[in-house]
Amino acid sequence: MSDYKKYYGGKILRNSLIKTIPKMCLGAVLFARIIHRKENTHYLFCPPTLGDSILAFSYLSEFKRQRNISHVTVVCTPNYVQRLCNYFPDAVDDVFCMKKWKLGALREFVGSKLGQYYSCLYIDRMTFVFLTCNAHLRTLWDNPVISYPLYAKAMLYKISLASQPKRPKIPEADISDYISKFKLKKGRTVLLNPKANTVCCDVLKLLEATVMELTARGYTVVTLTENDLERPIRGTQAIPCNLEEAFSLVSYGGILIGLRSGFMDVMVYANCKIITIDDKDYGFKSFFSLERLGVNPDCHTITYDGNNDAAIREIIQILM
Repeated sequence: MSDYKKYYGGKILRNSLIKTIPKMCLGAVLFARIIHRKENTHYLFCPPTLGDSILAFSYLSEFKRQRNISHVTVVCTPNYVQRLCNYFPDAVDDVFCMKKWKLGALREFVGSKLGQYYSCLYIDRMTFVFLTCNAHLRTLWDNPVISYPLYAKAMLYKISLASQPKRPKIPEADISDYISKFKLKKGRTVLLNPKANTVCCDVLKLLEATVMELTARGYTVVTLTENDLERPIRGTQAIPCNLEEAFSLVSYGGILIGLRSGFMDVMVYANCKIITIDDKDYGFKSFFSLERLGVNPDCHTITYDGNNDAAIREIIQILM
């Protein structure tokens, strides 16, 4: 058995090195190219995640003002994060898109000892979300004292703790067709968002039971989806829409219920009530708390432990 363990461990190490060394080399090359791409700009490197990026953008204007930075280039993947840049025209001056695997290689290099050394040489010209700080990520996320706003101000941008977040300028979408087609009620429509990348608890049965309870109480309940292929929660119709349309729908309907996700970090700026469902085993509740963002006073979090009846009672109590 000891020989097997030794062989198995060595095999993992070799495979890890085979994957990591080329990735680190690519990251070093990309780092050198980007830093010399444009001299008179400050680079903000964002992860390919919606919530982390929009929260970083919300303090970017204050970062530029307080640190006397005239030009910021956001480096991101060509997806929703690129789209978020349009919501902060006063903060984002330029956008440089990279494929996800290239951005991953770049972050791998910067997160290494060698990468940290070279990035320190250009510390006045670049900021990496979740890498520009003096603590391990687990230390940040598992610490109940630290929230994302505190991290952004004190550790990421190093600006005044009194700084306030900038609201995104999300364009209003025409949702008149949705309102008539799905018979949406202003202020009495519950929009469900059952998807998330991090919080992975199974809430299907909970949401199905919640739909029955809310429908009986006179609410219209629909499921937000990204395309026509996604199936809605049973008892609801699917509304395939983009981010701007979802924002307008949530503002019109008035109530959003869903798993904790980056999508919620965008919707928190809407004029609505938000009920977030967290897994009881999810360890980063405090750091990523919507309530602690200080943006929407009508945010509520439910910790789901599998007890549908208790969770539904809590939802109804929040809505009443």
